[in-house]
Amino acid sequence: MIPKRLLACLLVCAGAASAAPALVTLHDFRVFTPPVEVGAATQAKLLRIVRARLNLPVCERGEVRQELTGRFTRNTPQTAYLVYNCGAVAADMMRKEFGRLVIFEKGQYVTHFTRIGDTVRLLPDLNGDGLHELLFITAIGPHMGEFLEDASVISLAGGRVRSLLDVDDALNDTCSSGGLDARQVAWRLRAEVGKRPVFTLDRYEAACGDEAPFRYQFSRRVLANQ
Repeated sequence: MIPKRLLACLLVCAGAASAAPALVTLHDFRVFTPPVEVGAATQAKLLRIVRARLNLPVCERGEVRQELTGRFTRNTPQTAYLVYNCGAVAADMMRKEFGRLVIFEKGQYVTHFTRIGDTVRLLPDLNGDGLHELLFITAIGPHMGEFLEDASVISLAGGRVRSLLDVDDALNDTCSSGGLDARQVAWRLRAEVGKRPVFTLDRYEAACGDEAPFRYQFSRRVLANQ
């Protein structure tokens, strides 16, 4: 028979565990997941629309890199496209082209946002406003043997860009540098959903090499920007 004091402790501990907020995984930079490609016909059509609507020059290197569906600026179905018009899309530190996120509703242009980055990931509604958040990822390098990815969790509610979280060096790979301390560092981003989300950032580190395992280092919690 379990003593009363021990039973009470078990009940309290079990209640505390069940009340712990759930963490939603937003992105894990240990894993590379290529975005789904947009078909050539769709790219050509969208480039014509975007260039005409935004009065952009025609360039041979235009590209529509991603298509996302959700509710971004307001609570109605929308489609977002990550569009590059001119310039290199490689992770060049001196580049001027960072892409535009162009929003459509029912096939009609609504608005656009500039200097987005290289990749956009669809996130769930993190702050309870009924809209999807997005993860903007910007790649830098390789430069001097170092490759970086910076990340931001973004709200586009009301047509305004608002950063909830910024993570510099979400991925930091120095393996091409040849240095004695070369390594790979990657963060996993998780969140507690709420009016002001709380993010948990888990740091992992690995030696160089495709088969080198990432090992957990530590975690830190960050309250969302206001």
